Amino acid sequence: MMRVLTAILALCLSFCAAETCTDPVISPSSYTTTDALISSETVFIVELSLACANGAQSVALYADVNGKQFPVTRGQDVGKYQVSWSVPHKQASSGTYQVKFFDEESYSTLRKAQRNNEDVDSIKPLFSVNVDHRGAWSGPWVSTEVLAALIGILVYYLAYSTKIPQETLLKLLQGLEPDRLPGEDGGSGTGVGDETADFGQLVSVPQGPRLGIGMDSCVIPLRHGGLSLVQTTDFFYPLVEDPYMMGRIACANVLSDLYAMGITECDNMLMLLSVSQKMNEKEREQVMPLMMKGFRDAAEEGGTSVTGGQTVINPWIIIGGVASVVCQPNDFIMPDSAVPGDVLVLTKPLGTQVAVNAHQWLDIPEKWNKIKLVISKEEVEQAYQEAMLNMATLNRTAAALMHKFNAHAATDITGFGIIGHARNLAQQQRNDVAFVIHNLPIISKMAAISKAGGNLFGLLQGTSSETSGGLLICLPREQAARFCAEMKSSRVGLSGAVGQDGGVGDGQQAWIIGIVEKGNRCARIIDKPRIIEVPYRGSVVSVQEGSNNNASPPEVQQT
Repeated sequence: MMRVLTAILALCLSFCAAETCTDPVISPSSYTTTDALISSETVFIVELSLACANGAQSVALYADVNGKQFPVTRGQDVGKYQVSWSVPHKQASSGTYQVKFFDEESYSTLRKAQRNNEDVDSIKPLFSVNVDHRGAWSGPWVSTEVLAALIGILVYYLAYSTKIPQETLLKLLQGLEPDRLPGEDGGSGTGVGDETADFGQLVSVPQGPRLGIGMDSCVIPLRHGGLSLVQTTDFFYPLVEDPYMMGRIACANVLSDLYAMGITECDNMLMLLSVSQKMNEKEREQVMPLMMKGFRDAAEEGGTSVTGGQTVINPWIIIGGVASVVCQPNDFIMPDSAVPGDVLVLTKPLGTQVAVNAHQWLDIPEKWNKIKLVISKEEVEQAYQEAMLNMATLNRTAAALMHKFNAHAATDITGFGIIGHARNLAQQQRNDVAFVIHNLPIISKMAAISKAGGNLFGLLQGTSSETSGGLLICLPREQAARFCAEMKSSRVGLSGAVGQDGGVGDGQQAWIIGIVEKGNRCARIIDKPRIIEVPYRGSVVSVQEGSNNNASPPEVQQT
């Protein structure tokens, strides 16, 4: 028996020895945050490559900073490591911080010395890295609450005292455009090479597909004749409490850019995931797998699968992805062929931003007091669930019907609100057109909340952000009502895949919300749009009292 125990002990020791690094060679890099205006803590990050003379590749490391120990994360690549920690700004004084790295054996010795109140300075680390920190902003201390209020006021001011916010973004991206897009002639005043033209607005008619920035997806002609690669990417921070639904919403949001071009199939998806360093191990094990499952389930219901991606450690949770498909010309619809006489159709109601914020306000008395006279807590919960369901529903059904009913152009409604995306789509058109929006379908009671909150969200002006919103589609007038009827009658699942049983029931509602008329590639909402109160599932549709009920597009029946 003694011999057996001795053999086991020898085996364990040999295993431990195999994981010990001798004569380590490191290539470190470090980063520290310095801006006290966006958080209350300073974040320190050290990344390094480790090579051992004895060839050890799976060395477990632990970091010690000023007597506090942190586990070191091994990267996917051999020899890559990262450690991060955060401390309040007031405690993160400027200077050089020594980070000591220990292997399993030396770390055990260190912990034993700490427990026995022995001298830990005599314990030699495997190696050390110095991190220089110049200190956080040294001006007057600003609390997070005060800062949030100031930023809110600033955003509100900028949103309503300047032109549409995305114009600045598009101008910044203008330099990424080629001087001449494929298929354009050499006439003057075309493309983004003309500094006097608005970005994305082409006054001549291009002969082939336009590939410019400002579209929902990039379209890249491949070397092999007749095929194009259509690709899009998107990511954002969590906005709902349910990790599984958050994953579904993120996937639906990525795929929506393909659906806006009438593409119903996706060949491949990659998942982009950031795990917060502030989550403990139990939180990570509970939250992240659910979020990833939601993303994968939505991808599968969209007829595709997740084959890879990138996962990193970050101060914040981030989730998104990349969607790619190889297409023939008849597989996609370029968003540039709207003509006067078309009508505008929307496939999801507006108001998701308001619903999500109202749900958060249930726990903030000063916010809740502003809206409690126009909505009950039960209705807030219903609106929140409705918003989650809408955001998690794919636009795949609408994408398929775009081909059947000869759609001329489309875009998905997301961060710039319906008017921002309508303007961007109008600027992409070949013909001299303008989009005029008469009707605003909004989740029930969200318009009242927006008004009660001092129109903070800009919902009725069309500037309220949406997440994984519906498609805004330009359809021939004679086809629009049939499109809406078929959207309603199609059996769809939660993600919007045609033909699935269960899920949301007998289909999705769609609304005719405006017209396309001759104009200068702009978009606007009429002064008194008709507010269509979209009920929570199982309720009765209504039109908001006091709205302009005669504001429907002329001679177009509202479905």
